[in-house]
Amino acid sequence: MSETNVNTELSRSKQKRIEQEKNRQEARRQAAMARFWSVAIPGLIVLAIIVGVVVWRQSRLDYSRYYNDYGALKGISASGHVTVNTGAMSFSRAELLPEDSKVESDIASDLSSHQTLSDDGTLSIADGDKVRISYTATIDEESYKDVSEGTDYTVGSGEIGEEFDDVLIGCVMGDDVSTTVSFPDDYEDASAAGKVAEYDIHVEGIYVDPVLDDSYVKEYHSDKASTVEEYRQSIIDGYYESSLRDAVSKSISVNSTVSSVPDGYLKNCERVLRAEDLEQMNYMNSLYQQMLGYVAYNSVYESRGLADEEAYNAELKERARIEAERGMEIQYIADQAGIVLTDADVTAYYVDKGYTEESLKELQNSRGKGYVAHAVLEQKVIDHLMQTVTIN
Repeated sequence: MSETNVNTELSRSKQKRIEQEKNRQEARRQAAMARFWSVAIPGLIVLAIIVGVVVWRQSRLDYSRYYNDYGALKGISASGHVTVNTGAMSFSRAELLPEDSKVESDIASDLSSHQTLSDDGTLSIADGDKVRISYTATIDEESYKDVSEGTDYTVGSGEIGEEFDDVLIGCVMGDDVSTTVSFPDDYEDASAAGKVAEYDIHVEGIYVDPVLDDSYVKEYHSDKASTVEEYRQSIIDGYYESSLRDAVSKSISVNSTVSSVPDGYLKNCERVLRAEDLEQMNYMNSLYQQMLGYVAYNSVYESRGLADEEAYNAELKERARIEAERGMEIQYIADQAGIVLTDADVTAYYVDKGYTEESLKELQNSRGKGYVAHAVLEQKVIDHLMQTVTIN
């Protein structure tokens, strides 16, 4: 073999070895890539699932996401976003007390709720009196009769007619009087509409208020007083406490400085408010459907008295901002005062509002214990402030 042929053969052999090495390297690279993807793909799938779950959790409705079981904020430092100057809260006692006329009006209303029939035959009926009567109404000479016995009626109410009320004024127990009543054409009772009825009325008695004395107080208000003066003072105290509570509640935001609102908390407040708006609309529509046969609202923005969805979204964001700021303000004061709820606190608050333990559990199951307890924490904060603010 010539030297040229030998060199050519060696060159071919070398190229073959190089090609074989390239093939081996490619095979190793493909095997490595296969091993990589065999590990990476499941990992990416798991990562995608984790991200999806996080996104889903953040977007789903969860009333209690940012509250622990006792209504306190979790995952948020209130002091990092808000300060409340409780020392600036002061109120005038005189401005919180009710007017005397309001107190006397409440007493008069309470006395009226305990009226009894008088046996005094000299009392005469006055406009506004509640009386007991029996009557017979006749239309078209016997074609229509309405007989009512032992009926309680308030003179001046116009329930039957102005003529009916007028003839009763001045009567005493045992009187028998007659009158005619002209019914309008659109009167609700079709058999009487547009007609004249003859009424024969017998006065059985007149209701009178009981005497306001210590005995009355002990009978009807022994839980709060034993004398007339104690009873009157209990009414004043009730108004004062209610006014102070309202004033303190409003004063919290007035004396607060909010630097920022955590975005997640703000968005969750918005989701909760939107859900509550929808729930309220459905409830109202259900009532309208039952009572009137039709629904009142076709959209949530209509139920809120707003023009369109854009206006509703703007109003919703503003309410959510106020709600989130309020939550942080309450938490700031609770932290400063060391206020922590117990299960007993939550139960007592809702039982006082008329809940049973069973209905409270249903509420906690639907809203979460934290959201339900947060309302109690706010009231505990206000209770604390009512004892510590300045009253002039």
